[in-house]
Amino acid sequence: MSRTRDSIRRAFGAVLMAAPRGKALTKAEEKVLRDGRVGHVILFARNVESPSQLVKLTKQIRSAAPGRCLIGIDHEGGLVAFGAGAVERGPTALALGATESAPLARKWGRYYGAAFRACGVDVVFAPVLDVLSPEGGEVIGTRAFGSKPARVAKLGEAMRRGLEAGGVLTCVKHFPGHGGVVADSHLTRPRDERPLARWTHRDLVPFRAAIRAGARSVMVAHLEAPALGASDTPASASKAVLHDLLRERLAFHGIIVSDAIDMKAYEPSLLRASLLAGVSLFPTGGTLRDAAALGSKTADDCRDDGDAHWHLARSAMEIGKWAGSAAGKAPRARAKKPPVPAMPGPAGIARQGRAAPTLTPDAGILLLPDALGGRISLPIDAGHVRNERGKVWMRRHVRVYPFDPGAGERRKLLRALPPGEPVTLALAHRGKPPAGQIALLEALRSEGRLGCAVSLLDPHDLMARPEVGYRLHTFDPGPEALRHLVKILAGEAKPAGKLP
Repeated sequence: MSRTRDSIRRAFGAVLMAAPRGKALTKAEEKVLRDGRVGHVILFARNVESPSQLVKLTKQIRSAAPGRCLIGIDHEGGLVAFGAGAVERGPTALALGATESAPLARKWGRYYGAAFRACGVDVVFAPVLDVLSPEGGEVIGTRAFGSKPARVAKLGEAMRRGLEAGGVLTCVKHFPGHGGVVADSHLTRPRDERPLARWTHRDLVPFRAAIRAGARSVMVAHLEAPALGASDTPASASKAVLHDLLRERLAFHGIIVSDAIDMKAYEPSLLRASLLAGVSLFPTGGTLRDAAALGSKTADDCRDDGDAHWHLARSAMEIGKWAGSAAGKAPRARAKKPPVPAMPGPAGIARQGRAAPTLTPDAGILLLPDALGGRISLPIDAGHVRNERGKVWMRRHVRVYPFDPGAGERRKLLRALPPGEPVTLALAHRGKPPAGQIALLEALRSEGRLGCAVSLLDPHDLMARPEVGYRLHTFDPGPEALRHLVKILAGEAKPAGKLP
């Protein structure tokens, strides 16, 4: 291998970010980092077990990497909390949005930042600044702070400032906005056909506010947006979106980070176009060895490409400065564990309808789905409910049903319910609800037995069903939200949250 070819491969490695296979580096992975084939590391749930293990892993990474290696993680709270083995999962952004409390969002950000900094993590890829839209938003769901641009801007900025106060770098996402699409970029490339005015007055508002407030890094989405000039290529590879809009119109001069390049919405052949459009860092959910192979192939394809070489040098310089701002913040393995902020509680639960039923320990059935189906499975542990009323419910008056119950399962469940008792049905889904959950809802309603319906995650389908009557929205399926739900249903607390 010629020296020139080797240097070009290292230059491409300097803009790649990939993950180890497990909770410690293998010898082969150490060599990939030592040789500069991949310059930076991103961590996922498979890499995190405990605070002490995470400290060991980040130290191992820094020992192997020859330069300023950034170590990042996706941890937004709620469903996307890949550091939950070492740090509290925290509430969903939508639950925080229901409180409309910037101080609470800042406290959670500061907690995440301090906890990850103590473990040796440099970058937390958060907050999410996507604005939920009537046209879509099923993919982002509870990861967003809401559907009002001002609320998203306010709470997103509070979260960002909290994270940075805790000692980590941040990256706002997913520019220019992922809240208006129904397709999942992990599986296919979304296309957002909304007009420019919708982008300008909704989706771009939180990003514009964050940039003005000093955000130094923006993650760009893999979606097509014809109104913004990205009609045949994703925004992540579009000069019209990244240079003309983000750099020129919004005056952003920081680091542009691509969304994960192993998503189905992105092809490796787009790497050069993304680089020339302004992307400086390319994370992937793939392994370090896979990323090294991709970098080598791209480097070989661009061996005589002067434009690519110039942009690689620019990107390396920008990342170096960004990484330098995290230098000196070494892992503090003996640091005092930061206090965990309060969960949103009743302030994070919103209601619709006026006739609120009160279910006593001696009457009323709470139907809970056994887990969240689809790509993310998150069991709902009713055993975490601690108050006495809740304990009685968990023992006598809670029925668990399959995530998507078939006709036979629904009939069996309905026959087993005591006659005449009011029923609270909890729904849990991301995006479009399972047919079985809706059929169960309609069956209870047609029999006049539905006292209350509760959405534990995405609220929009239930919000659009006024015929259901009294509805509660927790925006979070976690044990704390479930505990407060029980207290609200029992008349011991009142929902105080705002709808998205």
